[in-house]
Amino acid sequence: MDFETLQTQINELDTTTRNILRLCAVGDRSFYRNDLLDLATRLGWSSRKGRKIASKDITLIVDELLEKKFLDGSSYNSVMINTEIQDLAIQDAVEDDAFQSIVSGLRAKYRWAFTSTDQIKDQRIAFYCGDTDAFMHMLSPQKTYEHLNLLHPFNDRIFNGLPDELKKWHLIDSAPRVLTNCDDSPDFMSAFNEWLAQGDALDHPFIATGLDIGLARGDLNLLKTLNEQTQGNHPEIQACISLLKGDTKAFADMLLPMMPGGKKRRGKLGPHHRLPGIFMMLVLLARGTANALAQAEEIFKTATSYHGRYRVVAHTAHIGIEFKQFPVHSLLFKTHLSQSCKAPLSALTAGYVVGWCLAPGDNALNAQELLDAISAFEKLGLDWLAAELLGLEGRSSENENAQQCARKAQEIHNRLGTGSIIELTVAAPSWRRSLDAMMALAQGDTKEDDSSATERMIWEWDPGESPIDLAPYHQKKTRNGWSMGRKVGLARLFENFSDTSEFGFLTAQDMAICQTLGTYVTRNYSYYPETHYAFDEEGVAAALVGHPCIFLPGDRDTPIEIRKKTPQLKMARKANGAITLSMEPSLDIEFKRYRVIVDAEHQVSIIFFNDRQFSLHKLLNGTLTAPADAVDDLIKAAQKLASIIPVHSEIGAEASPAAPEGKHVVADSTLQIHLSPTKAGLQAEVFVYPFRTSALMYHPGQGGANVFTHIDGQPLIAVRNPANELTLKNELLAACPTMASFVVTDNAFYMPTVTDALDVLLELEPLVEQNAAQLHWPEGKPFSLAGRASMDGLGLNIRKKKNLFEVSGKLTVNDDFTLELMRIIDLLETSPARYIKLENNRFLALTDTLRRHIEALAMYGDKRVGQNSLQFPNARTAALEALAADAKVRADRHWKAWTAKIREANALQIHIPSTLQAELREYQQDGFYGWRVFPNWDWAHCWRTIWVLVKLFRHWHCCCIGQRRGRRW
Repeated sequence: MDFETLQTQINELDTTTRNILRLCAVGDRSFYRNDLLDLATRLGWSSRKGRKIASKDITLIVDELLEKKFLDGSSYNSVMINTEIQDLAIQDAVEDDAFQSIVSGLRAKYRWAFTSTDQIKDQRIAFYCGDTDAFMHMLSPQKTYEHLNLLHPFNDRIFNGLPDELKKWHLIDSAPRVLTNCDDSPDFMSAFNEWLAQGDALDHPFIATGLDIGLARGDLNLLKTLNEQTQGNHPEIQACISLLKGDTKAFADMLLPMMPGGKKRRGKLGPHHRLPGIFMMLVLLARGTANALAQAEEIFKTATSYHGRYRVVAHTAHIGIEFKQFPVHSLLFKTHLSQSCKAPLSALTAGYVVGWCLAPGDNALNAQELLDAISAFEKLGLDWLAAELLGLEGRSSENENAQQCARKAQEIHNRLGTGSIIELTVAAPSWRRSLDAMMALAQGDTKEDDSSATERMIWEWDPGESPIDLAPYHQKKTRNGWSMGRKVGLARLFENFSDTSEFGFLTAQDMAICQTLGTYVTRNYSYYPETHYAFDEEGVAAALVGHPCIFLPGDRDTPIEIRKKTPQLKMARKANGAITLSMEPSLDIEFKRYRVIVDAEHQVSIIFFNDRQFSLHKLLNGTLTAPADAVDDLIKAAQKLASIIPVHSEIGAEASPAAPEGKHVVADSTLQIHLSPTKAGLQAEVFVYPFRTSALMYHPGQGGANVFTHIDGQPLIAVRNPANELTLKNELLAACPTMASFVVTDNAFYMPTVTDALDVLLELEPLVEQNAAQLHWPEGKPFSLAGRASMDGLGLNIRKKKNLFEVSGKLTVNDDFTLELMRIIDLLETSPARYIKLENNRFLALTDTLRRHIEALAMYGDKRVGQNSLQFPNARTAALEALAADAKVRADRHWKAWTAKIREANALQIHIPSTLQAELREYQQDGFYGWRVFPNWDWAHCWRTIWVLVKLFRHWHCCCIGQRRGRRW
């Protein structure tokens, strides 16, 4: 924006036209021509010819201002000020002493202050009128307001006429914008120097602003002065001095503990959402380890929160962080990076990112934009930033003046006494980047164990409502589990969430949600301001993904599983042959860039639209319909759009011979089963990955048969076989009847208990071994199968001990896993189902036969305390021999001799005498047989025979009594 040219054009306007322009700027609303005529008459303005102003005069003036683009057309033929020249026109009114009269005329006609626009208008008027009390009263509830954009461009004459408190506020408020965009005059820096020289206004916000400006300039003297004046109480200042000297290790050691997730409380200067936080992100990006990138992510969330004034620059650094974590889509990375460096400070950040992430010579930035950024830095005296950008240009192989740039950068550093951080790291080749990212992923795969936590924050959310409204509850752990929780006020959370003494239990995910909390002010029916608290919708939607403590209102049993998805473009053919293009899903509210989809009762997907996908959604305007003969053009468009958004189509590329060729691949039909833990069981969902990666996944048989996408810049077309996918799914359900019995939707299943979940895992195991399915645990494994055991693995040792037989043994599950018999018996007592629970939430599956045999052994045998065996009396030998028949038995000679004696006795042929005049029942026959084999048994077996005889005698006695009483035998 060239303010000098605009000011010249405004000065060339006649008095009446300038007044109308000023009126629109101060009023900051849509004006109809009749409104402008009424206000001009109230204010006593005349026409260009000095006559009473008329409707025709207003029409001519408005048309002229519209032609010059000073005004913009609005709804219903109204007009409003062009925001790019609004403050310039207001300053013109202030210097011409017309501002107060315009304000009086507007207030007489309109009663303001119900909307946020009127709130900004009130603040702007209070600022230019020098009303400090009114301005600060409206400002205090929201701390800062980016849309005010006051004294832009800087005007030293108006600035000098302001009260001191407003001067200081303006310097603090405008510094981030000036350092980021470099869109102001050097007079701003001069005003800052003059104010700093007074030395009597060094509160925390002003010191933080001085820290930003001193860092951007490379002004070591300024930083040392601030350090001395604050008596070294702010380590952030000393950290920035180390950064300017090129000592990034000392910079990180001093500043990192005060960053989000650090061990200390955050510094009072708020470096996490100012310029030091941006450079901290860059230093962590250069380190590239898993922990460093995770810390950089936390800083990014804070830097882009409601109070973050360097959001745009933080987003540029975050593009590099994402590429470091997943360095696969280099073309997309370059595109996003080139689009993000519109501001000079973003261009410098992008230069660091390119130098540290891409190989030398692989430049993704526009050279002219970098040169313009250098010029902007030099104009404002931001010498250190200019030197760094010159140094980056000096490394470019595409710049003809690279050596000259490098030499000039070194001269600036020598003059300032500073160092450079350009050589902080060296970009690796693409294969090394991918390998490092995989290593970092492996290192960062562990999750913190919060099982010992005694306090936590949970969030209630109704996914069906819009906008996203969360209710926080503070829970404490009791002997019976988590308490119901006490609701936390949003005002208290907004003010104190970073206070570790009050909210020290908040996790990093909780902090990410808190950082999206902001405020806005409205006026009630009595015109008193009221402060409201609300979450930034897009920010909180991103923070909700993967959070483990989001619950439905009133439901504390099962948390909501929240997943992140991307939209897709669908190409279909209608019955009449026409072809349609539509976005799936579509945005339900036009200006939002995300969509919440409730998949099941406790499953929610949030679909995020990036800038280009959002623009594509607006261009489609719902659904684009084209005639059948436009298939060539649509296929070409689909292959190009695949670089922006995945495209699935019912129409293949073969239908259009003229379409550009992409590499055709056969889609992978292997079933991919996602398993997620619930409170007590498991839920499963079935997908297919056409490109063998989870970047694009579909439910079997759903979606188009042709999938277009770009991977590493190469266009690919996967040809799916939906019928085969459905067949494979039906075969899966036939092989897994347990999972099929717990169906929720066509592709989702819910197993309510651990036993049911283990049954499903047991049924899936052979399918996985045959590569017919693959299992995925996106949230980690809550439990696992250690194996399955049968009678084939049971081995028993039997030996005589005194007058008893002692049994011990082992169960062999596999070559690496065995269990003692007594250990299995102990586990069976606490595991009523077919699974026994081992340590680390592992379960062992037993066959029904094995479980019955082991339970019978435990029932017949006597377990001695402190001994690893069971003891059997001789009388139970027959039962023990029957139980051990199917196992692998090792026995001593006493056992063998004893069992042989029993077998010999049982082999005797005993016949009931034919002279016996009675019909014996079964148990009577057993008693007769036992009495006859009595000589072959020892006394232990005699007791059994005696018991049978006693029972026989008792029965005979009862029968005799019954006969005497006239009853039949």
